[in-house]
Amino acid sequence: MTTEKRLEELYSMLYAYDTISGNNAAAEIIKAPDTWTECKFNSFYGSISRLILECKGELDKKSNSNLSAVKRFYKSCLKNGNRNTIGIIKTGDGMSALCNGYAIIKFNGNYNSIPESECTPDFRKNVEKFLQFPDDLTEIKTATNAEVKSMKAGNIAKYGKGNKKPVEVSENIFVDPDTWTDIKSILRECKAYVDPFQKYTPVYFIGSNGEKAMLLQVKP
Repeated sequence: MTTEKRLEELYSMLYAYDTISGNNAAAEIIKAPDTWTECKFNSFYGSISRLILECKGELDKKSNSNLSAVKRFYKSCLKNGNRNTIGIIKTGDGMSALCNGYAIIKFNGNYNSIPESECTPDFRKNVEKFLQFPDDLTEIKTATNAEVKSMKAGNIAKYGKGNKKPVEVSENIFVDPDTWTDIKSILRECKAYVDPFQKYTPVYFIGSNGEKAMLLQVKP
């Protein structure tokens, strides 16, 4: 049985169970199974939610080589705590976007295991606005992901595991190392740019096929 067929069967089981039990949870579980995995009032809902997430993860692996980085970025959105920033935001051109407070990233691909954001229309408009980059950007040479990870390891050794020290990815450009490496992993062929007329310019990433990201600097 294919993963797609297995997922269909799980959904059918959910609706059948709702019909028999008189409950009405199937649609909510299908929409956000990750919120039902520890369901205390019904063990069936918890078990089937975990199976649905497993299938969705398998589907993602088939179609997205950058799945791990997207999931890490999504987890950083969860830490933000603002419901507007949690989940995939569909842009006007049909692409996907994530926002974690430090950065906004727009990319191709369908990620079934990550729920869609319930953001307000105004927030969606702001995301689209932030993804409209200035015209006069200057390309910069930056550290590689391996170099950024090495700098992060050095900070951990010096300041401890919980430190939030930024790293210098280019001359006088300091950023959160985890967000940087995730962006570079998701937008594999991207180039980095800054606005030369702005003192604390964000770093702008431009990839292929409309993929892009904006990352705010962090003061050292």
